[in-house]
Amino acid sequence: MNEPSTGARSGVRLLFLALLLTGGVVYLFGKPLQQVYWGVSGRISLSSHSSRAAGAAGDGSGVGTIDEPVTREGVAGKDEPLDDSSKPQDQTGGLVEWDESQDRPADSATDDGKLDSSATEAKATGKDALTRELIEPLAQDKYIMVTWANWHYRDFVGNWVYHLKKTGCSAFVVGAMDDKLLAWLQENGIPTFLMSSGLPTSDFGWGSKSFFKMGREKVGLVNAFLAMGFDVIISDVDTVWLRDPIPYMKRYPDADVLASSDVVSSTSRTEDLEGPASSRGVANIGIMLFRPKALAFAKEWTEAMEKDEKYWDQNAFNDILLSDAQDVPGRTDNLLKYAVLEALWGGVGVKWAYKGSLLVGILPVSIFCSGQTYKEGLFRKLGLEPYVIHATFQFSGTAGKRHRLREWGAWKDPPEWWTHPIGFLSYDNDVPEALLEAARTANLSYALPSTLPHFALVNHQLRSMRNALVLASELGGAATVLPSIWVGLDRWWAPHDGRLPNSRIDLPFAAPADLVLDLEMMSGKLPNGFREHSFLSKPEAAELNASRLLVTICQDAEEGCAAGDAAAEVQDGGVRLQPGRSLEQLRVALSGALEKHKLLHFTGGMGRALILSPEEVERFGSRLNSFTSIHCCVKAPVGHIWYDLFWDIPGHTDRHQRTQQGEWKPQLGP
Repeated sequence: MNEPSTGARSGVRLLFLALLLTGGVVYLFGKPLQQVYWGVSGRISLSSHSSRAAGAAGDGSGVGTIDEPVTREGVAGKDEPLDDSSKPQDQTGGLVEWDESQDRPADSATDDGKLDSSATEAKATGKDALTRELIEPLAQDKYIMVTWANWHYRDFVGNWVYHLKKTGCSAFVVGAMDDKLLAWLQENGIPTFLMSSGLPTSDFGWGSKSFFKMGREKVGLVNAFLAMGFDVIISDVDTVWLRDPIPYMKRYPDADVLASSDVVSSTSRTEDLEGPASSRGVANIGIMLFRPKALAFAKEWTEAMEKDEKYWDQNAFNDILLSDAQDVPGRTDNLLKYAVLEALWGGVGVKWAYKGSLLVGILPVSIFCSGQTYKEGLFRKLGLEPYVIHATFQFSGTAGKRHRLREWGAWKDPPEWWTHPIGFLSYDNDVPEALLEAARTANLSYALPSTLPHFALVNHQLRSMRNALVLASELGGAATVLPSIWVGLDRWWAPHDGRLPNSRIDLPFAAPADLVLDLEMMSGKLPNGFREHSFLSKPEAAELNASRLLVTICQDAEEGCAAGDAAAEVQDGGVRLQPGRSLEQLRVALSGALEKHKLLHFTGGMGRALILSPEEVERFGSRLNSFTSIHCCVKAPVGHIWYDLFWDIPGHTDRHQRTQQGEWKPQLGP
């Protein structure tokens, strides 16, 4: 049978509404509409439906130097995770404390008797199954928050639970997609049920069969909770809750569905829902509220995905719901009306009958933050307090999500994160004001020349980062504390003029590392070898900061600075080194320093500290070349540009085996 197109169904709904008023009964036939996949930069069409994407993979742990051989694949997109999830720093088991006292039972109301809940309860049976008896003691006034994950994402589960409990919310449960995670959750006293998904315990991998199946499992959860009569708040596991959302949802008792959005500008300057213009944008189903009246829509959503195993759950949601939502005259709460149709199969095709309507709305993007709106500080500009961060709009898969949340102080690490068997190396990120001003006053356009101020700014910082990574390796494999990287242009998946469409981000800005670095590759090749820029500013780093040795890179011809022919003398809590030293001279000057101090902090210009020999450029380049990512994108012609840690060294070979001739210039691809 052919299913009706989005446009056809919209017309059908309007016709049914009109005929319903006159007592008419109408049946119409639909015809499929081929939709266009939205994507750039090497992404491929995954189905006949539209798709918008972000990647996935893990990050690593352990100790290693840049020179040691790579012992596992560091390629994004493979099903095998890059991280060894058994390592303690990737776990939060000891940090999750579940309060067993649940004294707020929910109202046991059903979905008006329309559907027996047993029809959509979880596949698991017995004590680990999803049942009303499990959820009722956990729910608060019929509200329940739900996330789900497999074993690979248990550190995300721990982070989700930790931060949600900090808000004071205890009305939550976690769906375990495999037995290993179920056991881990139960051991840590986290309310859970078994989903029996049959999915792997590793990273799903965006666009894989497991990824699409995971989406269907998500929609199945919506059906199950609605059928049991609960108001369910669905939350992806890569969200971090900063405020209890249940009181907010109670402000909109008429809403049947509320969802977050990928729109990057807000129509609301308060905590009100987004206006109609934004409500017809791209909903992001990582955060949603459903009330039982929406069960018929949830079934329609499920059926659409079952007909096409590559129909992305988020696209299906947008295609079915938001594309047909209509304004409601007289309403001031920005809720839209969606007409629900019921499919009646038989005869020569599918017949659609009118069932009722839903009120749907879009949560304000300023406080229900995507990775982009939080990065832009939209909540801060409006004087608001965010409810949640969703780690979207980032460019290094699962490793990038962890790192970005760490940068923002929204990730709970175990104590081991602040220890290292060798020690830590950090440095001042000296950024000349002239480079910032050039980026600030740049003539923005889609053309390649307009990127020059941006690359001048970033490249200056990459030279310092390269020197730090190389020196940390030479000192036995210390971990480098990455700086906050200033950029002159934002990054997206399509050509832009420096800002995303409708974005008002201030340029230049201190960017998350995933805009410039390939954190998946770094985690795979340099396990436990780096930390986030905010690492030393956190309270847990107090002991490290107390054991710091200050290393000052002197100005040219400055007297009293060690040349590197012997260990540098410590005076007033620091050492002073001549600039432009060889790697061997720096190793000698700092010999024994990390045995007495846990942290070496460089000031005076890390980019001036070291000069690499041609042999060292070749040796370290074979590993470091893959640590950078791309700027995307320019057009006419359309393309991306790779960052290069060795941009300032003519004659070096880049990651694509191209030999740099003369001064570095941005070039497109591959």
